[in-house]
Amino acid sequence: MLNILMAGFLLGGYGCNTKTTDTQEKNTEIKDTDNQAAAETNAKSGIGGGSDNDSGTTATTVQQYDTTSFAVKAASGGLMEVALGNLAQQKGANADVKKFGQRMVTDHSKANTELKTIATAKNIMLPTAPLPKHQKHIEHLGSLSGAEFDKQYMTMMVEDHQEDVSLFQTTANDNSQDAELKGFAQKTLPVLKTHLQMAQQTQAKVK
Repeated sequence: MLNILMAGFLLGGYGCNTKTTDTQEKNTEIKDTDNQAAAETNAKSGIGGGSDNDSGTTATTVQQYDTTSFAVKAASGGLMEVALGNLAQQKGANADVKKFGQRMVTDHSKANTELKTIATAKNIMLPTAPLPKHQKHIEHLGSLSGAEFDKQYMTMMVEDHQEDVSLFQTTANDNSQDAELKGFAQKTLPVLKTHLQMAQQTQAKVK
């Protein structure tokens, strides 16, 4: 009789252990499934690790920049000017347009370098490529060539340098602005005014 009771207890205990093990295995499977789903979601949204080529983990995004800051606007605009200056030399038909494009590459490359030096010393993150507003201009003008390119490029150069002069003038007179950035604006402003005059003169030749 005692042997029968002990056998019953052993079987009962085995049955409980089996149920516990089954429950643990099911819980583990659920957790694994949840973790996998979370990993897939994170990969799609760019959360967590991964290479810079993964979706959502691009090293440089517009969201990283304060797009209202003078330094970022100036840097992006300068990158656009260099890109369009190169296009002018490749796609322009008028010799004066090509010459103007070369001047833009020279002057804005120099200004871009100076601004980058200031920004680096102050841990200011600058865009390494034109922001969307400026990139659209590059893409649009890149689709043109010859006389049509000349007209639209010079029209844009007049408008863009009017905006630049206004931006740099405001910064140059802003006593609340960082001293070095203010100095950069003051130093660059005369160059931009010269560019505007050149743009207006060249535009008149291609109309």
